[in-house]
Amino acid sequence: MKRKIISSSLVIGALLIMNGCGGGSSNNDGSSGGTILTQSQQIDVASATLDDLRAQALSLVDYNGSGTPGYLDTEALNIGNALESCSLDAQNLSEMLMKYMEDDSNVTNEAWDDGSTFSRTCNTENDIETCTYEHTKGDAEYAGTFKYPQDSDDINLSNFEELTIEFHGTAPVEDYSASQTYDLNVTMTKTDTGADIVLHNISLNNSNTNVGISDLSVSAFYQDELDESTYFKLNTITLNGQCSNYTTIGTLTTTDYVQNAALLEGENENWLPSKLSFEGSLSNTTTQGSISGLVNVELKNATTVTHDSDPELDVSVNGTLAVPERPEMNLALTYNNAVETQSTYHNFTSSYSYDDFSISTVGAMDKEGENGEITITANNGIAFKIVVVEGDLVEGDADSGTGSVVTYNGSLIGTLEYREEVVIVKYLDGSFESIP
Repeated sequence: MKRKIISSSLVIGALLIMNGCGGGSSNNDGSSGGTILTQSQQIDVASATLDDLRAQALSLVDYNGSGTPGYLDTEALNIGNALESCSLDAQNLSEMLMKYMEDDSNVTNEAWDDGSTFSRTCNTENDIETCTYEHTKGDAEYAGTFKYPQDSDDINLSNFEELTIEFHGTAPVEDYSASQTYDLNVTMTKTDTGADIVLHNISLNNSNTNVGISDLSVSAFYQDELDESTYFKLNTITLNGQCSNYTTIGTLTTTDYVQNAALLEGENENWLPSKLSFEGSLSNTTTQGSISGLVNVELKNATTVTHDSDPELDVSVNGTLAVPERPEMNLALTYNNAVETQSTYHNFTSSYSYDDFSISTVGAMDKEGENGEITITANNGIAFKIVVVEGDLVEGDADSGTGSVVTYNGSLIGTLEYREEVVIVKYLDGSFESIP
């Protein structure tokens, strides 16, 4: 029976090595104070490295069900609990704003069916309509201001130069038990081909919860001034939020729009971005732990890809994980696929480092992910070569040095083998240990 490597413990082992820490007492060049190590000492370095990798990985994620949660396990639970305790009543807010803006007439102490009282004052200056309101129920008080162009219902893409809309104020949640603060500022500027729309800020705040969009930039295009088939291009958008002691911010940027004749047929004039990037972070303000990173994606066949063909991608990730009371960890990943080369369809690299220790990975797999080779190298001299054929680990051969092997500075010190369906490292001195 095939022991598929894709579902075997070797995958966990590879992740351990890619995302763990260094072991042993050797220097970064694989030596020990300039002393040439014996084979037994080399094996000790490999074994110590694996021990430390397991400990480091378990400190982050309880991958083997030991019962002791790692840092990321705990953070995931805490984030879930925080989200349950944080809420925003966006639907009720939108309904309230519609009522506040129902028309631009002055209203004084209008009684609403829910027992609240509403007042609104509007005036026009320099073609700008400004309305302020007050909304009260018992001791609860809410107020705000709207600013928008006069006769805004008559505005279209052909008859303006620059427009600004602003909403600022407070509104109740549905049962009037709390107040929500909102803020919105939008500018539209006419261009030769349409309009540039910039949403400077939209935010919603309620107690210890805040969500917002800032620096949203969209370009609108049309064939003629009254063309109903106007299409839009997203340029950039920044999302930010706070819930309990967690804060997050992320910016998505799209560039290099190209026309694709098939993928978006009938939509958006067939334009799509060939490049996008996302940079963001999640921080725990109590523990000072954080995750941050930058992701760049290029769709290399953006002009020709279809729903039935494969996207050809070039992806890079650079990130940092700050764990309390541990050194800051840096991670870099790359991935690309060449759709015309089936045997090396998937190509990837990774590097992981903290302090003066680092591990790098280089791999190539075929399109089905069933055949290929992965090499994982630590800067203490230890290297793991993993060979996969038809989804199965090719066990190492100690005599020929072929197959899946473990080396120290290029010298064979062990092989990767199956033992009772578990992937192990079998060292040349006869000792062995499991990967996970």
